[in-house]
Amino acid sequence: MIRLTEIFLGPVEYNEDSKTNVGTYDLREVVINPKYIVVIRAATDLQNKAANTNLPLVAGLHPSASYTQILMHCPSRVAALVVNVVGSLSQITEKIMVD
Repeated sequence: MIRLTEIFLGPVEYNEDSKTNVGTYDLREVVINPKYIVVIRAATDLQNKAANTNLPLVAGLHPSASYTQILMHCPSRVAALVVNVVGSLSQITEKIMVD
């Protein structure tokens, strides 16, 4: 099992002034069974979002933090379970290979 830090989108609210949906990101610890990992790739959507705002997605993280997306096989679901974690593709891959 591998301990990682997941970044996830919290509650989304509609902002009347900007006429857009606004959500905040948060962090939580996850424990993943590497036997169920199907695909690992850079979470470029999160990295682009952070780069476009020039602010960290979560308070305390560096604005240029890297994120990785992990797709996992989940027998009880039709589609893969997607988990976004903090760390570069190489950092996460290394951690999975060691554990």
